[in-house]
Amino acid sequence: MRIILRTFADYREITGTKEMLIDLKEGQTMGGLFTVLTCKYPPLRRQMFQDSGDLRQFVIVLVNGRNIEFLHGMDTRLEEGDVVALFPPVAGG
Repeated sequence: MRIILRTFADYREITGTKEMLIDLKEGQTMGGLFTVLTCKYPPLRRQMFQDSGDLRQFVIVLVNGRNIEFLHGMDTRLEEGDVVALFPPVAGG
C-alpha cells in the first residue's frame, strides 16, 4: 500500500522534502511506519523519540488530520492513500 507523508519544519530539513510517497506492507501501523522512517532517516529517531521509544512531548502526528494520540497511538493502522503529517515541537511567542 502507498501512503503520503508530509513533514514540517525540522523534519522537512531531515528528510529533504515536504511530501513523499511511502510504500508499506498492507496492515502496517504507525509504529511500522516510524521503523521504516527512522532507518532511512536516523536523525528523526533522535528528534522525535525519547530513549524509552516514546514520542517526545509536543510532537504532533496526524493521520488524515486526526492526532494519533486520540486514535490508537503507535498501533494506529494505516490504509492505502492515508496522509500522515509530522510536526515537531514549536516554541515561540
